[in-house]
Amino acid sequence: RTFQKQIDIFSKITSSTPKSEYVNLITSLTPAEVFLNSITDNEDSVQIMGYSGSEQNISQFIKNLSSAGKFKDVSLNKISSGEDNSSAIVFTIWAGISEI
Repeated sequence: RTFQKQIDIFSKITSSTPKSEYVNLITSLTPAEVFLNSITDNEDSVQIMGYSGSEQNISQFIKNLSSAGKFKDVSLNKISSGEDNSSAIVFTIWAGISEI
């Protein structure tokens, strides 16, 4: 069920994002326990918002993005607890775009 939700979100993102190659790459670099809510891009950066059950998975995601060679200056801009005392950790990551 959660996987289907990810597919639905991914479909919405790719249909509305002109740089879908970045969306495909970001999705392929996302650990299984990290869930994406949105990917917003402009000419030279992307903002990735999502959640996970552990900080380690978020850290791995940042490492994956940094080592992909397509993003620069990857940084964790925001991290907080989920709403309603859930165990989810909500995050926002910013990454500069290198040329694909």
